[in-house]
Amino acid sequence: MVFKSSRLVQTGLIVSLLLAISCSNESTHQKELITSLELELSQVKDSLSQCQNELGRIKNTPEIRLLKAQNYETELDNATALLEYNDIIEKFPQSKESIEAKNASDRIQRVMEGDRIAAEKRKALKFNGLKKKTKITYEGLSIGVEKIWIGSRWIFDSYGDRYFLRDAERGNTHILARISITSKYKNPTLPPLLVYKLYNGQLVLIDKLKYEFRRWKDYGSYLGNYADYGNDFNHSETIRFSLGLQLEKDIIDNNPIYVVLKKEGCFYRDNNSYSRPEVSYKPANCDNKTLLDVDDFEDDYVLVKTF
Repeated sequence: MVFKSSRLVQTGLIVSLLLAISCSNESTHQKELITSLELELSQVKDSLSQCQNELGRIKNTPEIRLLKAQNYETELDNATALLEYNDIIEKFPQSKESIEAKNASDRIQRVMEGDRIAAEKRKALKFNGLKKKTKITYEGLSIGVEKIWIGSRWIFDSYGDRYFLRDAERGNTHILARISITSKYKNPTLPPLLVYKLYNGQLVLIDKLKYEFRRWKDYGSYLGNYADYGNDFNHSETIRFSLGLQLEKDIIDNNPIYVVLKKEGCFYRDNNSYSRPEVSYKPANCDNKTLLDVDDFEDDYVLVKTF
């Protein structure tokens, strides 16, 4: 029994040793296999990266970029096509493709500008129903709009056969107005004449016209040596004014322009003995809307002129 038991113990040890050797060999083989696979994977990644870089280089040639831009244009995606064409012009200025891109870019911009103008005209239709008024009355004031026009020279403060003027700077022009205001009050605040441009179906505020007196009795009254009652609501019900605003010509040339009166006091009478003339009307508390829609013309805003 002792002999058999010893034999069994020896057999068990041998089997355990063989299993351990077998597992050790298998583990070594697995490690070698994993190392080999990792090396192959790294090589594949390197090859893939090289292919991607090469593909990126090919895609970024002016020839391929031009084809890509032309495809966008064919699909009527003009905005994206324009970006592509302009990128070719910037990155490949010496290439023949940049010449084609420049011609295509100019063509698309003309088309897009035409589409913009057509869209603006469609959106402007809702303003076509507004009636222009040249006589506006509110809260004791009566405003008569005699003339509104575009001109390079603004004339005001006339006396005798003389006057003062402001010529528009190069590239600019004036929107000019002649109005008369009748007031039942002795010191009224005067309404603003506002200039809006039509953009995206709304009127966008540009600025307001400035007030000047149209005429003085003579040079002495202009200087303030003595009063001119014709320019003082304390003595006269009606005063005539010349208004003007200088703008860039491009704004007027490229946008429908709306001149609007707001029925609210904005300009107040100011006396300054150091100014010539001593009396003027200056803006204050002019809370004018930046954006106007059709509904705004039901109450406070009145359309007086369009260009």
